[in-house]
Amino acid sequence: MDFDRYRPETLLTQTNRDYLIGLYQEYKKDPASVSKEWQQWFQEFPLEDIVSEQLPTWPKLPDASISDDHATYAYRQWGHILAKLDPLGLENPKCLPDLQTPHNLEKIYSQTIGLEFMHVENKAERLWLQDQFENRMVSFTDSQKLGFFDQLQKTELLEKFLQTKFPGAKRFSIEGNDTLIPALEHSLGLVTQRGTKTVVIGMAHRGRLSVMAHILKKPLPLIFGTFNDRSPHDDFPGSGDVKYHQGYQSQRDVNGQPLDLTILSNPSHLESIVPIAMGRARSLQGQNNNALAILIHGDGAFSGQGIVYESLQLSQLPGYQVGGSLHIILNNQIGFTTTAQEGRSTRYCTDVAKAMGCPIVHVNADDVEMVVWAFEMAIQYRYQFHKDIVIDLVGYRRHGHNEGDEPSYTQPVMYKAIAEKLTVSSLYGQQLKDQGLSIPDQEAYRKTLQEGLKEKPDWKLPSLPLQAQLRDVDLTTLKKLGLVIHTVPNNFQCHSKLERILVKRREQIENEKPLDWATAESLAFASLLDQGNPVRLVGQDTKRGTFSQRHGEWVDMQTNAPYIPLKSLGAFECINSPLSEAAALGFEYGYSLALKGLKIWEAQFGDFVNGAQVIIDQYISAAYGKWLQPSNLVLLLPHGYEGQGPEHSSTRLERFLQLSAEENWRVAVCSTPANYFHLLRQQVESQRPLIALTPKSLLRNPETVSLWNDFGDIFHPVIDDPFLPAAQAEKIIFCTGKVYYDLAAHRQQRQDTKTAIVRLEQLYPFPGQELADLLRNSQAKTWVWCQEEPQNMGAWSFVAPLLKALNPDVTYAGRPSAASPATGFAGRHAREQAQLVEAAFN
Repeated sequence: MDFDRYRPETLLTQTNRDYLIGLYQEYKKDPASVSKEWQQWFQEFPLEDIVSEQLPTWPKLPDASISDDHATYAYRQWGHILAKLDPLGLENPKCLPDLQTPHNLEKIYSQTIGLEFMHVENKAERLWLQDQFENRMVSFTDSQKLGFFDQLQKTELLEKFLQTKFPGAKRFSIEGNDTLIPALEHSLGLVTQRGTKTVVIGMAHRGRLSVMAHILKKPLPLIFGTFNDRSPHDDFPGSGDVKYHQGYQSQRDVNGQPLDLTILSNPSHLESIVPIAMGRARSLQGQNNNALAILIHGDGAFSGQGIVYESLQLSQLPGYQVGGSLHIILNNQIGFTTTAQEGRSTRYCTDVAKAMGCPIVHVNADDVEMVVWAFEMAIQYRYQFHKDIVIDLVGYRRHGHNEGDEPSYTQPVMYKAIAEKLTVSSLYGQQLKDQGLSIPDQEAYRKTLQEGLKEKPDWKLPSLPLQAQLRDVDLTTLKKLGLVIHTVPNNFQCHSKLERILVKRREQIENEKPLDWATAESLAFASLLDQGNPVRLVGQDTKRGTFSQRHGEWVDMQTNAPYIPLKSLGAFECINSPLSEAAALGFEYGYSLALKGLKIWEAQFGDFVNGAQVIIDQYISAAYGKWLQPSNLVLLLPHGYEGQGPEHSSTRLERFLQLSAEENWRVAVCSTPANYFHLLRQQVESQRPLIALTPKSLLRNPETVSLWNDFGDIFHPVIDDPFLPAAQAEKIIFCTGKVYYDLAAHRQQRQDTKTAIVRLEQLYPFPGQELADLLRNSQAKTWVWCQEEPQNMGAWSFVAPLLKALNPDVTYAGRPSAASPATGFAGRHAREQAQLVEAAFN
């Protein structure tokens, strides 16, 4: 035997160690009971130390032998593949040699449910799951059974009613996975017993209308109204959205307890809602609300979209934990037209969840009571271990991808079986009749459907101002706060370089000297915390700051213990995110829906934000226009051309400006620390997102400082030239951000006394009135817009028509149009930068 190849650290894995330990115990009793190869291996590698750890061994069967132990292990590891999961009966026969031996676990593992749990690392969790599954009692009272049937009937009746009244209209019906409704309804009672106050549901479009109608109790007239093109947007300037994307909120009495229910609005980017629902649940938990996130996925999307993995990766991180989410796969066994064999490389659509050690329950959607039991077990697991668990609800899709689609073009055999198949309501009704139960009719509900169709919907529109008022902060208080957060506590061994930075900042604050960018930011946070506003700052390398500028968390040089000075003032979170954009930004967007305090997501470089383009396009920029869903999230995006190449220069400002309309957000590029300070403070009571492009080289530019008294001022969307007011200039250069300092330095070098440089600090909403006021007495005929970005990027395309409305002769100075945002050669960058600055003056 190759002992080097089969050492214990290689062979003894999480999934087979219990089997090997059992084998070793048999070897200790009688070495001849195992093969010669195993005898040699145990002689070379005795497992005494591992056995002494009291790792679990499988319960022995009567007269157990080595083959019995092997079969027991095999059933627990692979028994799920024997489960009869397909309600259509189209599964290929499953054969695994290790599962051919007759065994009393065969009946347990070959029913309509399967459990994958051997990959779970925690011993206590594995044993708990094993015990729950192998000793399950699927037993419900007659009253409960009739309740399940009632919900199934109403679900089927609503879907058929919609199909009859609105034939061909897309609704993405739940038919084929109807059992989700009684399982969810039963689950609500279980979670309220455990103190849950809010359930946040994130799901795509399939089954959405049924969930809203039967679980959230959305009034039927509101649902039917969307089919008649009536919506709350009829009197609102936004665009609105299709019926199966819209969210809803309600409060229900469950077991005598109030339970808030929210189903979040979701676009057709199916899994993008997952981190958003998690973030929403986390924000509620921060408000002493025991919230539960229920995430309902499609089979093709769960295995196919990377944001699922990113979101699962967040689940056990300290800054993102929600106490475990309940994941439910509405498994249609088909994508749009794509089969499982074409859509994934794994046996199950759920296999991605194994990477995080999530237990996975597979269950046949036609076995109503087994499905409800699976939900019971999943909820018990979540509340006991506070981790994610996945239920793979294997059903089918009675119609095509939507109700107007013809699925038999590509899946003729599947849809022949579906056409011949009784609904789960019919099957379960017959099952209850066979048990002697009396089945009530649904005439009253049919009448309710008819009345709901006639009733006029009662829409309620929220009134949300763009900007609210904020309490001022006096400079005396600001000084006290600044000294507190820059003082090293006793017995804390600070890094020597950081100590010098802190000493300098304290001296500047104490003596009311000009302050740099990072100091201004920390004072903004401190002033908000002091006024009772929570602050959450999350991003890639955010604690220290990408450019070593922030130092929001200090680390003791001897003990490695962290210290976050701003926490001494209030509810402050400073969190390093994983190297993710889509899920990480989605989580913070969901968190911001509470509209409380300051919520910030920061990119490592602004260039990387396009990794989360779906979250920006579908939610942050458009959610209010589509769904009347406000957010006050801040995006901090480092931006500026310093010769670092095409991936570390541009946050693609032009994309944010192209998305700007209907006052959907603010886009700002501040050039002074004080203006940034006021911008952040204003945002705390805003109900629109803020896109803030932040500097890199300016963080240490000695010119980029603000006078102490400027922090007692206000935010200025336009800044006039402090040396030559625009009203007195013969020529005006307009710009935004870092390039101002290049232009100012060049003007000084030229000794130009006729050109003013005006900064647009806020690009959207465009400060037209402020700009007009500033230019009211100007006689300058020559106007130039100068930017670092290529002409087809940056702000030029956005500001050009707005400036030309004031002066048709405004010209452009900057890089020519390009496919890539920046050069990767430092020498070429320097030449281009010098040329565009010179062009602005010529």
